[in-house]
Amino acid sequence: MYIAELLNAYNLFQRTAGWKKKLGQGNEKDISAFLYRATSAVVHLQRIHELNNQCVQEYELFEEQLQVKDDRFVFHSMNLVALINEISPLLSTLKIMQDSILPLIGKTLGIPAPSSMNGGIKKLHRYNIPQNIRDMLLRYWQSNGLRFRGYRDIDQHFHNLIDHVFFQVNPDKKVLILFPDNPEEKSSDKFTYVKNINAIELLESSFNKLHELTENIAAILGFQPNNHSTEVRMDQLGELTPPQERTLSLMVEKKTRRKDKNNVTLEITGLKMNQKKDMRVSFQKLLISEDKLKELNRRVQPPIEQNKTTNL
Repeated sequence: MYIAELLNAYNLFQRTAGWKKKLGQGNEKDISAFLYRATSAVVHLQRIHELNNQCVQEYELFEEQLQVKDDRFVFHSMNLVALINEISPLLSTLKIMQDSILPLIGKTLGIPAPSSMNGGIKKLHRYNIPQNIRDMLLRYWQSNGLRFRGYRDIDQHFHNLIDHVFFQVNPDKKVLILFPDNPEEKSSDKFTYVKNINAIELLESSFNKLHELTENIAAILGFQPNNHSTEVRMDQLGELTPPQERTLSLMVEKKTRRKDKNNVTLEITGLKMNQKKDMRVSFQKLLISEDKLKELNRRVQPPIEQNKTTNL
């Protein structure tokens, strides 16, 4: 499943939503799987920014007691470790999204296509993929795809990718994780860090370029932008027998609204799907009681502000 509201909020993969709408049953599950990975990537990136901001707050608690003379220094906290642990699954998620693109093109056009971009990019001329799409794929691979894939392969198959971690104070306060300059090397002894490649910025850029590639391909294939709609797979329930009055699903929508810096409220609604004795289904919007809502709002912590520079 993917979070339609999250993708719509950032105007992400809107043409891909149109692509899904036109593919029809069967193949549309492949687009749904792609959008599930896209949701995962956005959640990982949001979490990275939240944890980065928490690390900044931790530094500021002790800032006046430190004698910082350099632009960066070694830093450690539980929030930093949590941030680092978002990177490996994000790399894997982006790799799966990358490898999904060629099979989606093949199924849409009804032609054979490579199962992965890494293995197929050098053999694109063997497939009946339109030239303008082939050119676009090659530009993406040369500008970002190959380098990103190198970092993912190191992380997955060779070494711990994250070995240089700092807190940066100038020109701005943030966690700074460095990726090696030369991901084509498979020996960590040969890694260099002269170029100061910011891992978080590279991962954001990799997501944005993958988004741009997917949307541009969808445009070439003639798909129009659409808002994503929420999916709930009811087929997993199997046969709904014997017929009886019962709840089949509950969809919950939760939003936080900030009135001011220290005043955040939580809004929650639900949508219930029930089966009736005659096998029909009914839908009912659900609200929570005022007492429960007050109790929930007492527990709400002011959310960490999103990093303003992200392209999400």
